[in-house]
Amino acid sequence: MTMQVDEIMNTELFTLGPDALLSNAKHLMSEHPIRHIPVVDSDQQLLGIISQRDVLSHGGMDANEQDSAPVSSIMTDHPYTISSKTGVVQAARLLKRQRFGCLPVVDNGKLVGMVTGSDFVEVAIQLMTMAENVVPDPIDEL
Repeated sequence: MTMQVDEIMNTELFTLGPDALLSNAKHLMSEHPIRHIPVVDSDQQLLGIISQRDVLSHGGMDANEQDSAPVSSIMTDHPYTISSKTGVVQAARLLKRQRFGCLPVVDNGKLVGMVTGSDFVEVAIQLMTMAENVVPDPIDEL
């Protein structure tokens, strides 16, 4: 049985509208352990994504200009997305191959979750823990 993204994705997302200010994104990132913020419209359709790297590397403006700029000015438009029924292995390979920090999960045109490298690390930890509990310790067999 293939494990699907909906089994590991984060569904409690912090999102912003396209007119939200960069200062709002900075605040969310400083208050919560997140590095990516989906930018959505009022129908939860994904418009783009803003990353911590986008915020930090947007040094062409002074601090006041940066804080008052809309997130739409620096977001990545039309990011690559997957569905909640995408296989976990396929999503992990895509994340690694494309060097994405996250993959927004979209079903029926609406943002429903997101997976990040941390989600895959958690899966790996669970699998390794299960393997340790199943494989007998060679020393105990002596």
